[in-house]
Amino acid sequence: MIADQRNDSNLGIAQFHVAMTRFHQAVASRFPHESEDEQRSITRQHFQAVVLFDYLKHVIDPVVYRDVFRNGRAVVRPDSSFDKEPFLLPVEFAAACFRFGHSMVRSEYMTWGRQNGGALARLLELTHLGGGLEDGRLPADWVV
Repeated sequence: MIADQRNDSNLGIAQFHVAMTRFHQAVASRFPHESEDEQRSITRQHFQAVVLFDYLKHVIDPVVYRDVFRNGRAVVRPDSSFDKEPFLLPVEFAAACFRFGHSMVRSEYMTWGRQNGGALARLLELTHLGGGLEDGRLPADWVV
């Protein structure tokens, strides 16, 4: 069940979607007495922690990363005025952040359960939109 077909445009995104859905289901099972909003919040906090403590270390200067963690933000409202009025991210900036990822695409990726990497073309092919699925199923060694 993919609401936006773009989530099925390449295997990396599709598998990430599956992993996040499974993680959310695990959170819901682990915290059955929490509200759905709280379960979503827990899932979101874990995802944000992955971005904050893993992903960012790979894409920004280590000195900047350490400085922000030690001293807090220095540019966007360093006086913590978020409490007075919400900080809204301009849609143009948000879109640019997602486009940033396009410059990071590799020609080959390590894949789950495979000895050799998978070519980018194969990742784009192994989706419903890519037309590379036999009987609508992924090869077993490509499944998360």
